[in-house]
Amino acid sequence: MLDFPDNETTTFWVGTKEGNVYQANRYDRAGAKAGLDQQDIYKGHAGRVMRLRFHPLAGPVDFSDLFLVASVDRMVKLWRAKSLAKPSTTAHTIPPVYSFDEVDDYVYDAKWHLAHPAVFGTADSSGKFDSWNSNNDTEVSAVTTNVGMGRTINKLEWDHKDGRHAALGCSDGKLYTYDIGDIVIPGESEWTGLQKTSCGDGQQ
Repeated sequence: MLDFPDNETTTFWVGTKEGNVYQANRYDRAGAKAGLDQQDIYKGHAGRVMRLRFHPLAGPVDFSDLFLVASVDRMVKLWRAKSLAKPSTTAHTIPPVYSFDEVDDYVYDAKWHLAHPAVFGTADSSGKFDSWNSNNDTEVSAVTTNVGMGRTINKLEWDHKDGRHAALGCSDGKLYTYDIGDIVIPGESEWTGLQKTSCGDGQQ
């Protein structure tokens, strides 16, 4: 799985079956060669990466360097991407900022909300959809819903109109839609709150 930060077309991040994440460049750029950058290893997962999603670029604070990684190790981790202007010359490990590990099974998807900077959703193979607010709690999700009678939920999309609805693709061939209410309406302090939350020191 791979993803580009918003407004970026040359550099992307890719997850591997070993659970590591690497930066990759389509072309030579700013002292970095085209191809996979194996000097910076985003290490923290113990199983295959199923989804990698960057924060959408919107609002008064730029969080476009934050990305979520969902894995079969039953965890979702938050990383801050290393600056593109500072390529490494020696190998080193970049730990996650946070680990969200109160998930029942393989995590197939994780996606930031489009309006609330600190909210994201996760979908797992037990059929559970969780909505998290990382400003309020990094250990327990804000909303949990069991979907599809235990069948795998492998795709999550937020409604682009009002953001209150999540569409969930299930292995039973059905699409489920849920209204998760007012928790996705951001307050005035949400952006500065996520600024503080995302300045972690590599908590595992």
